[in-house]
Amino acid sequence: MSFARAAWLALAGALAGACSSVERNPEVVRAHVLAVDRRGEAIDPCSAPLLGWGAHRAFSELEQEQRRAAMIGAVEQFAFTGVQTALDPESASRAASSADASSHAATRPHEPRRVVVFIHGGLNSQSGALDRAMHLIEPMREDGVYPIFINWQSSLFSSWTDHVFLVRHGAQDRLLSALTWPFVLAADVLRAIGRAPMTIYHELDSALKTTSWYRSGDQELVREIARELELRDGLAERDSASRCVAPELDIDTSITADDGGDGFGRLVFDLALVLPHALLGVVIDVGGTGSWEQMHRRTTLMLESEASYRATRPGQRTTAAVPDLFAHLAELQTELEGPGKPGLQIDLVTHSMGCIVANGLLSNVVPPHATQSSANPRMPRFTNIVYMADADTVGRTERCVYGYMLAQQSEEARATHFYRLALHDRAEVAESSWFGIAPKGSLLAWIDQKFAAAPSLIDQRAGKLVNLLFSAHRVPPELVGRVHIKSFGFPSNDHRGQPTIHGDFSLARFWDPAFFQPRPHTDLSAGPGADRERASAPSATRQRID
Repeated sequence: MSFARAAWLALAGALAGACSSVERNPEVVRAHVLAVDRRGEAIDPCSAPLLGWGAHRAFSELEQEQRRAAMIGAVEQFAFTGVQTALDPESASRAASSADASSHAATRPHEPRRVVVFIHGGLNSQSGALDRAMHLIEPMREDGVYPIFINWQSSLFSSWTDHVFLVRHGAQDRLLSALTWPFVLAADVLRAIGRAPMTIYHELDSALKTTSWYRSGDQELVREIARELELRDGLAERDSASRCVAPELDIDTSITADDGGDGFGRLVFDLALVLPHALLGVVIDVGGTGSWEQMHRRTTLMLESEASYRATRPGQRTTAAVPDLFAHLAELQTELEGPGKPGLQIDLVTHSMGCIVANGLLSNVVPPHATQSSANPRMPRFTNIVYMADADTVGRTERCVYGYMLAQQSEEARATHFYRLALHDRAEVAESSWFGIAPKGSLLAWIDQKFAAAPSLIDQRAGKLVNLLFSAHRVPPELVGRVHIKSFGFPSNDHRGQPTIHGDFSLARFWDPAFFQPRPHTDLSAGPGADRERASAPSATRQRID
């Protein structure tokens, strides 16, 4: 989703929060949704502010503990019985303790119950994120998955107002903000005007990159790397003694002649709109850069609040609601392991800026046998980590996720697998909104071009296909075969539910292994019914590179 589309949806989303047609069952919300506000504090997402604006009611410390206990109790009950009913902590604990653990072992002896934790990205209001969760809970339940949604305040409007009127030097300062907001706004406008020539350049560059008859140097290099990695992967398959230095790949880089928007007419249309795009790009730059900074700040506050950071005595630091939930999930997972116990598979799925939150959680992981502390709460042993259109930098994602995987020291059968999903490289620059009037490019492209200009290539967004392939050789040898890269096709007449713009990922069946696992080469011509078979097949990837 682009900032232009988010600006258009901001007002509609606010009004929708007051008159949403989605049923928000408080019991279901309690069992499946953890919502935090702009300060990272747990809130009641069902307490709707007036007309969708304002703050939701914050939980007291006792209420937060009760909500967390209710969710953990519901997960425990699900692990033993498969029943997904929101219960109060006491009744959930009784149901779990009285359940016959052998019933699950008898019916599915080698398949523990599966929990999927989803963290959404930026440009989401509290109300919109809750509505999406309520839409997805039932389909996920039908697939035998227990969903947990981490909802955080990342709306465009609230982020921009924090930047202009509330936050200075990384902390809330209402007095300084009241005195300086006109200067902050003026500085944003002047910076955006000064960057207008670069906006024009990026528009011209994007217009050419999305045509079917032109490829930039990076696009050509990406295809060369993909072919080389495919060749190496094939050699490794034939000769087990030869170790492949690349992760598994599932890449579709083919461009067909009838793809809409790729012909000469589209190029003429894009060139005619270069100046309008530049003017609107100035407006988006004014609101977008500061908003991005505040959203990034909130990803940090979800892990540690300002009050906790400013603790004056050792031991005063408290664990924030999000890492606290993950720590208790880790405890429950440990308790459910062993002979005669049902086990618990936990998958972590994140989108866009949600990957920044996940990286923060994974970077504080403690070794499996180390002592847990409030500063470093233990993380669960994730079976699958899925990053969709990762908005963090290449270097940070590598440090955090690879570091977590190396620290687990699990046997191969229990080792974590990391799936990295991206749009087609042409789709990344072709995304547009407002009927083509807004500047082209996905959110990741805008971040690298405008909102957080990267000082080096390794500081660019990790979720772009170009960067995924450029950094494929950086996968540690110990993790080869457990890191997977998958991209989706460029827009065509037959999308088959594949993401073609940045915001599509959070609306897809992201919990389904058929969606995030790479497809075997032999299945490329299989019919629609082959998806379910691929979900249980080994995730080797042998796909033709066009």
